[in-house]
Amino acid sequence: MKIVKNQINKQNHEIAFTLAEVLITMAIIGVVAAITIPNIMKNITATVWANKEANVAYKITQAVDKMRALGELETTYNSTDEFVDNLQKHLKIIKRCNKNNIAACWSTSKIIDNDGNEFDVSRAKTGKNLSLGDGYSTDNVGLILADGTSIILNYNTQSSPVYATSAPQWTKKSIKISKNKSKEYAYTSDSTNMIAYITDVNGAKSPNRETNSENINDIRSFNGARFSSGCDLEFDNKCFVYMGKSSWYDYEKICQAANMQTLSFSYMSDLHDDIEDNGIPFPTDSCYWGNETSYFENSSKRMCKCFSWHGGYGYTPEEKHNILCATNLQ
Repeated sequence: MKIVKNQINKQNHEIAFTLAEVLITMAIIGVVAAITIPNIMKNITATVWANKEANVAYKITQAVDKMRALGELETTYNSTDEFVDNLQKHLKIIKRCNKNNIAACWSTSKIIDNDGNEFDVSRAKTGKNLSLGDGYSTDNVGLILADGTSIILNYNTQSSPVYATSAPQWTKKSIKISKNKSKEYAYTSDSTNMIAYITDVNGAKSPNRETNSENINDIRSFNGARFSSGCDLEFDNKCFVYMGKSSWYDYEKICQAANMQTLSFSYMSDLHDDIEDNGIPFPTDSCYWGNETSYFENSSKRMCKCFSWHGGYGYTPEEKHNILCATNLQ
């Protein structure tokens, strides 16, 4: 009996692990977990964001497809506001914001753009601030959908009519859910070719950063929209924007409508010299109005700054010349 008991004890001793072996095993498991779990969580998060992006696109596309079926895309709208007036009949929207309070329809006041710079969302006023082309020239509209999703949208006023007699053609999109893996979604139809928007699929939670080809982040683009200062020139902590041509009388009105300031002939002369000294390109075509009431003594003419040469010229205020507006960069 004693011999049998000794043999059992010997067997138990032989199959046991030492404390050192247990600690080494636990350390290895810990290292493996530390390496793999963050990547797993990252991939899960990316998949959730991709699902949300596709879901938002699907909802908006369904609403626009309904507009198409009702003949509401057979005419071109004059502005994004006009388009959204009809869109909201078919899409559950709990809040709508114009360009002056656009940030109220976004989850954070600032984001990190594609270039890694901080961008103030309140500056996303027009299609130019979404890096869009000429057709997207009207004011942006901010939306918060029923599920809490934030969107800043613009409509292409130069788009062609879409007729109810033609059926929507749906397309799929492959969205990255990890560095080397993508997932295909039923994404949108050709009905939405005339709109572009940016959406935040993660709310106020970080990273609040735009997605690009290198990094998977929570701010997503539809039809090429991405945040942009919209500046034609950034210099001396100011943003300068070319606003087309108009009479001198409309110069101030146009800049004020964009919440920007007019520039004096004297300031533009100094600006020209400063940017030239720093090797920065600037428009050299024709002349730009200065805001002086009357630059010439006893004359009704107004002064235009000509960037093609170091001088200016007087014109009657009814004539149309280039307009340059400015605002301070935040």
